[in-house]
Amino acid sequence: MTEDRQEQETEESGGIMNMSRSTEIGIASLFVGAPFLAMAAEFIHLSFAGFAVGTVSAGAIALVGKHVADRQRKNGHLPQMPFMQRLRTANWSALLDTYEPEPTVVVETTLESGSPEEIAPEQTPAAANVPVSVTRKNNMSLALAPNFAPDIDAIIGEGIVVFGSKGSGKTNVGALLAEQFGRYHVPMVIFDLEGDYASLVTVVPHGKRANASTVSSEEGAYKVGWYIMEYGYQVVFDLASYSDEDAALIMQGVIKGLTAWANAQPPESRVPCLVFLDEAAYWLPQSRVSYLSGDTLKALRDTFHVLATKGRKRGLTPILLTQRISELEKSVMAQANIYMLMKQSLDNDLDRYMDYVNRSVATREQIAAFGPGQAIVKMPDGTQFTTTFHQRVSAHISHTPRAAAAVARYQSRPQNTTPPGVVTAPLSVPTVQMRDDGEPYTQTMPTASLKAPVASDIERALVAWNAGHSSVTKLQYELGVTHNKAYKLYQQLKERRLI
Repeated sequence: MTEDRQEQETEESGGIMNMSRSTEIGIASLFVGAPFLAMAAEFIHLSFAGFAVGTVSAGAIALVGKHVADRQRKNGHLPQMPFMQRLRTANWSALLDTYEPEPTVVVETTLESGSPEEIAPEQTPAAANVPVSVTRKNNMSLALAPNFAPDIDAIIGEGIVVFGSKGSGKTNVGALLAEQFGRYHVPMVIFDLEGDYASLVTVVPHGKRANASTVSSEEGAYKVGWYIMEYGYQVVFDLASYSDEDAALIMQGVIKGLTAWANAQPPESRVPCLVFLDEAAYWLPQSRVSYLSGDTLKALRDTFHVLATKGRKRGLTPILLTQRISELEKSVMAQANIYMLMKQSLDNDLDRYMDYVNRSVATREQIAAFGPGQAIVKMPDGTQFTTTFHQRVSAHISHTPRAAAAVARYQSRPQNTTPPGVVTAPLSVPTVQMRDDGEPYTQTMPTASLKAPVASDIERALVAWNAGHSSVTKLQYELGVTHNKAYKLYQQLKERRLI
C-alpha cells in the first residue's frame, strides 16, 4: 500500500480524530496565519474585503504547508502515526522526569492532638544535601549502600529488624532507612528513646516532633496516629519525655490510630506506613522487667505482635532496632522478613546470628570484627550478602560522652568547696612500714566512702573545717555548739580520718 493511499484511508476512517501530520500542520497554519493577514488587510482599509483576502491567503499558505509536510513525510522525516493516537500514547512520564522542583522540608511544628489545621506544615527551602523528594517512574529505589539499592516496593511491606552492638552503626542504619523512605513521602512514626532521630524532622518532607507536652494521653496518641495516615506526617516521638508506663501507652495509642485509619479505607486506597521502634528489646523483652507492669508489658507485646502479623495487608510495617538479638521478644522478631545483622561480640548473640547466616557469607569471627556500618543483609527470598551502609544525611545528635568533655568542664573549676553529703577523704593508699624483724609489710589505710552516710553534725563540722575553721574553738563558734560538743566532733573527724 502506498503512502498516499495509507494517509487517505487514515483520514477517511478516523476523521479529525485520526488526522495526518500534514493536515494538522495545514490547519495550524490556517489558524495562525489568518489573523495576521486579516489585520494587515484591515490596516490598509480593505474592511470586509480585507478579512476575505486574509482568509484566502491563509488557506493558500495552509495548502503550501500541507504540500511541504507531505514531502517531508515521504522522505521519512515525519511519523505516520495519527496525531490523536500519538497524543494518547505519548510517554508523559518521560517528560515529567525532566521536571525537578526545588526540594522542601517541613519546619518542626508542635504536634497537637487537635484539628489538622493546627498542625499544618510550614515550608522552607531545604539544605543542599537533602535528597530530592521527586518520585520518578521505574526509579523508586532506596540508596542504602553501594551494592544495596532495592526498589522501595520490594521491601516496604516486609518487616525489618536491625541488630548491632554499641558502635556498630545500628542507629545510622535506622535513620538512613527513615530518610530514604521519607523521600517518597511515606508516612511513618519513629519511637525514639535516646534522641538519636530528632534531627530527622529537618530532612524528611513532612517531619514533625512529638513529646509529652504535645501528646499527653493515649486518646491524643490515637488521633495523632490517624492524622499520620490522613496527612502523610512523619513523626518522631521523644519517648524519654514520658515515664516508661506512659510511653508504652502512647505507642499503643498511635498504632491503634494507624490501624483504625487503614481499616476505614477500601484496600485499593490504603497507603504504606512505617513504624520504627528504637531499642526494641527494652520495650519488647523476652522476660519480665521491673520498669513496666505485667499488664502494660503484655499489652505492648500484643500490640506489636498484631502489627507484625496483620499490619502488612493494611500497609503497616514495623522496623525494629536493638542491640542484642538474644533479648528481643521472639514472637515479634519471627514476623520480620528482612534481617540486617551488624557487629556482635557476645557468644550467645553470635550463636543466634549463625542460625540465620550462611557460613559462606560470613563467619562468627568475621562478624565480631565488623567495622561501623558493616552488616549482613538477609532478604525475604533467602538472598544474603555483606554490605557497608551509607551515612545518614541528618545530624546524629546523641553521642556517648567522651573524656575530653570532662576535661573541658572540670579542669579549671575551683575545688575549694565541698557539697553536702560528699567527703573529701583520699582513696585508699598503701603505706610501707617496717616490722620488728626489719621486714616491710603493707597496710591499707581505711578511708570513708566518697558518699558515705554521715550524721548531720559531722557533716557540718567537716564542711566548716574545710572552710578554714580548723580548730576546736573555731568549730565551736562556727557551729554554735558547746566546747565539749565541738571537741567530740573534732575527735570523730580524726577517727574517721576525714581530717
